[in-house]
Amino acid sequence: MGKAPGALLCGSGKDNDCNGVIDDFEDGCNVPACTNGATRSCYDGPAGTAGVGPCVAGTQTCTGGIWGACAGQVLPKPEVCNGKDDDCKNGVDDGNLCGSGFSCTGGLCLPTTCNAETLRCPSGFTCSATTSTCDGVPCPSAPCAAGLVCLSGQCADPCASITCGPGSSCSGGQCVAGGCALTGCAAGQACVSGSCVTDPCAGNACPTGTFCRLGDCVRSCAYVGCAPGQSCDADGFCQPDCSPACGAGQVCDAGACMQDPCAGVLCGAGQECRAGACVDAACGHVSCPLGANAPLSCEAGQCVGGGITTSKETPIHQPKSSGGCGTGGAGDLASLLAALGALWTRRRSLAAALARRAGVAGLLAAVALVGAGCKGNAATSCSAGQVACGTDCADLRTSTLHCGACGHGCASGFQCVAASCVYPTGTPFLESVDPSTVGLGAAPPLHLAGEGFQAGAVLRVSGIGRTQELPLTIAGPTSATLPAGSIDLSGAAVGTGELRVLNPGRLVSNAAKLAVIDALVLRVVTPAVTRQDGSDPVLLKLIGFGFAPGAVVSLAPAGGAPQALPTTYVDSGEVDATAPAPGTLAVGHYGVTVTNPGGVTSAAVVFTVTEGAPVLSSVSGTSGTCVQQSATFSGSVAGSFLYPTSVVRVSGGSIADTPLTTSCLSGTDPLGQCAGGQLRVSADLTPVPLGFYDVSVVNPGSPSALRSATQTIQLQISCP
Repeated sequence: MGKAPGALLCGSGKDNDCNGVIDDFEDGCNVPACTNGATRSCYDGPAGTAGVGPCVAGTQTCTGGIWGACAGQVLPKPEVCNGKDDDCKNGVDDGNLCGSGFSCTGGLCLPTTCNAETLRCPSGFTCSATTSTCDGVPCPSAPCAAGLVCLSGQCADPCASITCGPGSSCSGGQCVAGGCALTGCAAGQACVSGSCVTDPCAGNACPTGTFCRLGDCVRSCAYVGCAPGQSCDADGFCQPDCSPACGAGQVCDAGACMQDPCAGVLCGAGQECRAGACVDAACGHVSCPLGANAPLSCEAGQCVGGGITTSKETPIHQPKSSGGCGTGGAGDLASLLAALGALWTRRRSLAAALARRAGVAGLLAAVALVGAGCKGNAATSCSAGQVACGTDCADLRTSTLHCGACGHGCASGFQCVAASCVYPTGTPFLESVDPSTVGLGAAPPLHLAGEGFQAGAVLRVSGIGRTQELPLTIAGPTSATLPAGSIDLSGAAVGTGELRVLNPGRLVSNAAKLAVIDALVLRVVTPAVTRQDGSDPVLLKLIGFGFAPGAVVSLAPAGGAPQALPTTYVDSGEVDATAPAPGTLAVGHYGVTVTNPGGVTSAAVVFTVTEGAPVLSSVSGTSGTCVQQSATFSGSVAGSFLYPTSVVRVSGGSIADTPLTTSCLSGTDPLGQCAGGQLRVSADLTPVPLGFYDVSVVNPGSPSALRSATQTIQLQISCP
């Protein structure tokens, strides 16, 4: 029994409405969200806050058939003491904003009780000898407005010369986080970006080797052993160190020195600068578990310490030779290994803690160098993907004896994953994403490579538009795919976001970058489907981004050469093209692309030519339209727009639209139709009553199947 037709389901890769066309390719799944150039009001803040205080709505503009970023909006921020309604709740400086011993007065945090030594009044105020309160210095012209002070006889803004980083606000000449950063939150809540929210780690039992951070189970550096020349990062993954060390104003990022985006950025108490913005201090959202031998402590958002042994020395045995190694023969290596055995300790920290163990790293590096220098003494032949560690052949990505470097072994109970000794927690490792750059408005499939991907894993996309967690198609532990059309970049802007894989249990991977650029992107072709029985050329409307005057649209069959089409440039978001009459095109899927002057070509969008409406011209039974009742009847029908997917159906008497076994009589022609316009039909007619029956041909079609006119046959015991 076949299934009943369902609703059109875009993105399924299936024909859910049972019309013979994959839903993804139908016009109903290829409708632009908006008309190019249209605008609308937008606001991403909480309901009821737009138009209150400084908060205002912005404007979205439709480009390439999708709504762009919300430009010009001003959103609520955590309330700070500055004489403004920062959180847009119709209250100025409401709440406890200054911390213990201070009060918000006139838009400034002032000591509740002042003195001349420890609790001094800020500039523009004097400490009253009688009341021990800060009194504003009166300005000659008029009293100063909230948030201003009188300096040199003029009302001045103490924040005028202060630039706080994004996420922080100025109050009284100082950068502050605002909101709950000073006041804290009730039990069971966490202060996130200045607002109290339900603690995302409450009730989240992360497995041994991980800790909870904002609801994610993050691999702990206490359970990670990095190879020489690497250190454990904030996500619990080993990253290459920078050598030589980075200079002033620089930071090390994946082994390369880059300008420090946080240089000169001022943040408030309880905040730290990351990627140029003020964010919650990482350790404020971390609760470190107990280690095996000692409690773990938080450093830079990671749980470290605990006295956990993750790595061990693996002796490197050199092939025997007459010349020895270096100038001292095997004694050089033996001396280094002896010193390493005395000093070896687990190497597992962030950059600051790593410096304390530099001697171990140096010895490990020396071991590796000496081992490399000895390789020439005897030929150790290793398989592809392996290196010679003395007499051993090892895959440095997976070998527990030589993990990440020759001589760096993993302690008992630890595995070598991605060249690092780690405790087996089920944490995925995201090695690469292809493509790593997409055009604004595009939603191509993303192919992920890594280790430890599990069924049910999702991909978190953040930093570009709204944060999304999207289901992945898992091909195996090392490969996963995000299907095309999954990412929603509506409302996004050009920039760089982060991708992370989350295995079941919210075990989170390291981050990979995804760049969104203002590039040539073809998003929609309308119509997306046409029938082969059309006799007129098809006008195609193409919607996307980055189209340039002189752009050319091309049409290419699967595996075939592209054919340039007559193209009209409308604007940067639309081009029109004229495709050949469908009757000249073979049934199937075609790739439509746009090429700008200079040779840059977009990714292809699918245009589909489907079966035409069948035309039934004749039926050949046993003799003409007479069909002899038998168990082995075989006949044929002739007509046009007949295909391998066509089905001959019979109705009459007690028979209601019954399909017969149908196939092309002589194969197919270049257009995908049955050669000569003939179908072979066969059936067991023994149980069918004698009489007259109507024959028709049915082809797949959208929105419903296509049916020919009928021809009448007569079923008899014998035919003349």
